[in-house]
Amino acid sequence: MKLNKIFLMSLIAATGLAFTACSEDDEYTVGGGVGNINVTFADEENKTLALEDTEFTIKVQRADNKGELTVPIIVLHKPEVFTVPESVTFADGEDTKEITIAVSEKTEAFVDYILMLTFPKEYCAVTYKDIDATYLDTTIVDRVDEEGIVVKDEEGNVMRDTLIQEVPFIDPASTAYGYSTMQITVHKEDYKPWGSLTYFSWLFEDAWDSNVYYSEYLDLYRCDIFFDGYSYWFKYDAENHTIAFTDGAGVEKTDTYFGYVHSTYGDMFTRWLKENQYNEEEDVYYIPMAYRVSAGSFGDDYDAIQMHEGVFAEE
Repeated sequence: MKLNKIFLMSLIAATGLAFTACSEDDEYTVGGGVGNINVTFADEENKTLALEDTEFTIKVQRADNKGELTVPIIVLHKPEVFTVPESVTFADGEDTKEITIAVSEKTEAFVDYILMLTFPKEYCAVTYKDIDATYLDTTIVDRVDEEGIVVKDEEGNVMRDTLIQEVPFIDPASTAYGYSTMQITVHKEDYKPWGSLTYFSWLFEDAWDSNVYYSEYLDLYRCDIFFDGYSYWFKYDAENHTIAFTDGAGVEKTDTYFGYVHSTYGDMFTRWLKENQYNEEEDVYYIPMAYRVSAGSFGDDYDAIQMHEGVFAEE
């Protein structure tokens, strides 16, 4: 049983949602000549491609499916390795469509590329009479260089920038339908299912199974040991009985944030103390591990790992 199932409820903070109802007397007008067709991107899911992939698709949709409609696609940011079509055409009766983004063979493996697309506001905006048709929107985005590659600091953390742009005012009912502006991260990798590991944490006094993935390109293993979405990378040599934790590029790394937020001290991370011990009779790796927060350490002791090639844990 994975830790994120055990401790999930302790991590959930109370949130409040406020909704504003519009009466039937509210007057609104269409924000442009095309009407309230509300063309949007269906989601903002990042794309992970195989090394051999030469394209990927993005789903778009419209609220009014009457008549044929061609909608221009505006590129806000595009790396040179991507080719984006100039428009998308809906046939009469169609309310969804997929656009195909071509991917150059020059795309590098394990490099994050940012793609940002939008539509002209007249195709997606519904505006009220008593306010302007647009407003300035402030969004925190990943920093990218001229080639569209995500910029990271010396510790491997993604650097962020504040993007201020003029965007159309969207009726509250239509914002739930999709995204008029889309930003996704695209990268290629060759991680494939390898097996699983059993992990025992001395601090949490529990053990659970997690699936492991292997990249032949990097000769590296990846596993979301504690929580889904918070990966550990490591080099594993079964013949010489060694495990060494790294970052996603294979560079040795000792400190890893694993997604746990302490109710008093905030973010918690593990610190690998390097001097592993292997018990051949048990076929278990004993990993000296400290659990730390910004205020200090909860101490250190041995976590344990047992590797299971070809055996997979239940998701």
